[in-house]
Amino acid sequence: MDNLTIAKAYYDAGLSLVPLRTDGSKAPACKWIDYTEAGGRLPFSFIARYFIGSNPSGIGIVCGRGLEVLDIEGRFMALYPAWLKMVEVKAPGLLARPVIVGTPKGGRHLLYRCEEIAGSQILAATMTFDGVRPLIETKGDRGIVVAAGSPAATHPLNKPYELLQGNPTAIPLITQEERAVLLNVSRQFNLVEKPQTGPKADKRQPFAAPRQKVGVSTSGCLRPGDRFNQLADWEDILEPMGWTKAGQSRGITYWTKPGSKGEHHATTNYGGSDRLYCFSTGADPFEAGQSYSKFAAYTLLNHAGDYRKAASELANHTFSI
Repeated sequence: MDNLTIAKAYYDAGLSLVPLRTDGSKAPACKWIDYTEAGGRLPFSFIARYFIGSNPSGIGIVCGRGLEVLDIEGRFMALYPAWLKMVEVKAPGLLARPVIVGTPKGGRHLLYRCEEIAGSQILAATMTFDGVRPLIETKGDRGIVVAAGSPAATHPLNKPYELLQGNPTAIPLITQEERAVLLNVSRQFNLVEKPQTGPKADKRQPFAAPRQKVGVSTSGCLRPGDRFNQLADWEDILEPMGWTKAGQSRGITYWTKPGSKGEHHATTNYGGSDRLYCFSTGADPFEAGQSYSKFAAYTLLNHAGDYRKAASELANHTFSI
């Protein structure tokens, strides 16, 4: 179908649309915010002209009015199977219902309707060399996503958005409890202390790491905790306490908590962080949604969180690479 026909089908299904530039920016090609703030939609007679000609605009779907999109970034896909499994355990069959669109960078957009949604929010994020980057976020009220069927030039990679599941003109309704499952499971994969929220969240804000309890001494020498972080192996910290490896992929090691089988509950070295990230409850002494350095994990497992005692013990050990 041509772009105009696709856009008209979306519009007739009740979706609010905005034309997008095809310069790779994905930015709106016209003024639109006044309409959505008033609870309305841009008239199709006004936007139709953008979807015709030799260089038609991309099709942007405006979220809100019960429509929400779970935006899973391509950088998260190494953990996507684990995310799918956790959602399926908590809400069997739920993931067969949303409309799913594959993004040019290998991510996923899950489109669904719910009686109650919120503004856009970052649920899980990671730290990169460029700062904090989202892994999973929602597009809520007045958030925009590119629709499947848009010209490839809408995205900077000049690749299309592809429909993988469902019918975008019949986006299903899920319950508030099912929506809570999607959001809560996503939050368990957060790798930074406090992901930003809100429609104007600055995704390039520098990462504010939690204050370290053990650092470099005034003499310039590494303190025991920092030396331990550099030289210890995660296997030596976790395996004696009953944790077992569930697998490895792309430098990430997946761990199963003591007494469990057939799934994993934490990762180490996700994104090259060399930190333990726990996304399971009941993994005492680790908390779900928190990350830990080697020294912090060792201290919790062996000294009940007493950093002074742990540092004192480690000061008497010799570590070699």
